[in-house]
Amino acid sequence: MKNVPIALLFILLSSCYLFRGNGIDINITNTTEQNISNIVVKTSENTDSLVIELLGPKESKSGFLKMVNAKTDGSYVVLYNKADGETIETVGGYYSNGISFLDLMRIEIQKDTALIYFTENP
Repeated sequence: MKNVPIALLFILLSSCYLFRGNGIDINITNTTEQNISNIVVKTSENTDSLVIELLGPKESKSGFLKMVNAKTDGSYVVLYNKADGETIETVGGYYSNGISFLDLMRIEIQKDTALIYFTENP
């Protein structure tokens, strides 16, 4: 009987995670000394996207890319504008039949490139 509240708590927490839906957690870090604007993380199918309007110097932001409309195989596309107006596009990762294989995409924006790392959530 003592384990019932613990079991209920575990089920409640698990169900919250399961109802998030298909997608991937995104963490973006700007390692530069300049603002980065109009950051778009999207599927290569152009069906789902996460938009972050502004990321200041040395700032990080997180979000969740819901993949409710992705139906085929594809990759992730990261687009952003540097302070001088130059648009950068980086492609990385892979999903199959609209389902992400990993839990977390970490994007590190550097002076001349963006590095993308994929991991499972801790």
